[in-house]
Amino acid sequence: MFHATRRASVAEALNNIRQVKFAMDGFASDHNGRYPHEHLHDQLGTSGSSSNALFRQLFLAGETGSETIFWVRDSSVTSRRPPDDKIEHRGTPDPDLILQPGDNHWAYAHGLGTNSHPHAPLLFDAAKLGTSHFDPKLWDHKALVLRVDSSARALRLRVSNHKIRAKNGDDLFDPQAAHWGGTPPDIRQPE
Repeated sequence: MFHATRRASVAEALNNIRQVKFAMDGFASDHNGRYPHEHLHDQLGTSGSSSNALFRQLFLAGETGSETIFWVRDSSVTSRRPPDDKIEHRGTPDPDLILQPGDNHWAYAHGLGTNSHPHAPLLFDAAKLGTSHFDPKLWDHKALVLRVDSSARALRLRVSNHKIRAKNGDDLFDPQAAHWGGTPPDIRQPE
């Protein structure tokens, strides 16, 4: 029973992360191939540097109306209850209501776009609050990762330092990995 429940939770989270990516692709098609970015805050009426703040741009651009796709049950980052999906005030999306602290589980590699390296991790499990480590218990020593090419999967965590490793054993967030081209990724964690 435990394993079936865990598999169902992983399947639900992978579906949600794919829905977030679908919204991001729609957003990018209207913003010169760029995913949500701090440079677009003024244009869209948002502010902040967390993944929550950047994902608010998807709501204000009309790409999604669901906060639930950002939430993960049993996450050490999100609240115990799903978000309320109340994002409007008097019929207009309100940034102050969208993705409040505890509503979003996903971390985000800021600065990427549709022309970025297809294997670059774009969305992934957030680190445990107050740490730079992934939660090994959430997915049984795995982490969920969605890449620019829309592939999404659960990847093994290195037990010693809680880093996500690729099939070849390399740290997925090592700046020397081919998909980063020597530039450290700009990781944005949720609030």
